[in-house]
Amino acid sequence: MNAVSFRTHTGQQKVSRDQILAAIEQFDKNYREIERDTGTKFAIKHDGRTYPPKRLLELASGASKRTFGGGNTTNSVFKQLGFEVVEVESHQFTTISPTHVAGKKEHAWRSFLNGEYVAIGWLENVDLTGKSLEEIEKLLEEVYLKEPDEVNKAARALERFLSLEEGDYVAIPNVNFGLFGVGVIKSGYKFKKNMHDTGAEDKSAFYSHYRKVQWVVKDYHERSDLVLEGEKSWQPYGTIGKIEGKLPPYIVRLINPSALVPAKPVKHDALQPDFLKQVIKGIEVFRKDAGHQERDHEGLVHDFFVSIGYGRYDDVKFRRGRIDLLISSDGVQLAVVEVKRTWNLDFESAKEHIKQAYQYAHENGVRYVIVTNGDDYILFDRLKGLSWESNLLGEWKLTELREEDLQLIDRLRPERLRKPNLTELFQHLSEAFGN
Repeated sequence: MNAVSFRTHTGQQKVSRDQILAAIEQFDKNYREIERDTGTKFAIKHDGRTYPPKRLLELASGASKRTFGGGNTTNSVFKQLGFEVVEVESHQFTTISPTHVAGKKEHAWRSFLNGEYVAIGWLENVDLTGKSLEEIEKLLEEVYLKEPDEVNKAARALERFLSLEEGDYVAIPNVNFGLFGVGVIKSGYKFKKNMHDTGAEDKSAFYSHYRKVQWVVKDYHERSDLVLEGEKSWQPYGTIGKIEGKLPPYIVRLINPSALVPAKPVKHDALQPDFLKQVIKGIEVFRKDAGHQERDHEGLVHDFFVSIGYGRYDDVKFRRGRIDLLISSDGVQLAVVEVKRTWNLDFESAKEHIKQAYQYAHENGVRYVIVTNGDDYILFDRLKGLSWESNLLGEWKLTELREEDLQLIDRLRPERLRKPNLTELFQHLSEAFGN
């Protein structure tokens, strides 16, 4: 059979077996590491690997997966072209933040727990029952007329929330520090105006879209007690995380303590690589000095960048306009650094500083943004995704370094930042516009 037709919202499309095989190769090369490898209920099995049916059909035909249905409609195309379709037995998993209000996460989690539900915001006055993604996007565009980034972020969050099914698992993160609880989705989409108390002073900022949940884990667990060395943790920021096709190992252990894996991670001492020892020593000295100034923090940051290969005098520049530090290499501006005096710095507490740094980066056409106090570092790539949360590459603390933190630090070396990684840029675009 040369080609098979299928219907989309924009008309008939045709796809051939060769096009599907090319899409499989493209998925393996560019998307397997960043996207789930099954659909919600079905997967295409080929050469021992599984693939998401709608995503493959999208790659093969060029038609957006939002314009055609899944299930039997999509499966029929693959069966006619000689591919094996299998059912997916595992549960989906994601994370949902209890609130957008700083300092109110535990308060909002208690509302989740006591009400036995999860909820998200946007379009608080609109019942989304029966609405297509296209209709939701149009509603968002009316509200956020001049904020396309907000439209994209909200549309993706609502799409993920609506795609959850009964039996799927959801965890409630306290950013990167731990999990408040884990539950099982027990209902379809529901709407009740401003029903979820987010902790905001203005009740119009309460959430209206919710799903009933049975909580199976109700006690708080620290990240360090959940995630084993080398395991990938949950997405710490954003309203709702990526939908995973199976439960991550730390969730399996949490809901099933008898699972045949260690229940506790092996504790590791903080790493102190030779090239960072003097910087870390400086941090420890300044932490004991109650009279230290912001310029002292800037000095620590300067020493950090010199330690990873930047020129002491020509690459790390202090006070360029409103920029605390500007990082360059061979005359190319690579990163804007906003330096703060407070010792306890994280994404949630640093939002105003992040906004300020982004403004400087935009004005100067610089790709990377860093907010730091000299010990805690928060790194953003402005080409990755369409919001601060999706721009986030990671956080690390120099006095509590882990193996995975060294990979982020290595990424900041001048030879890495000077040379654009085209594969990575392609992945960033797929994260922003696909899923």
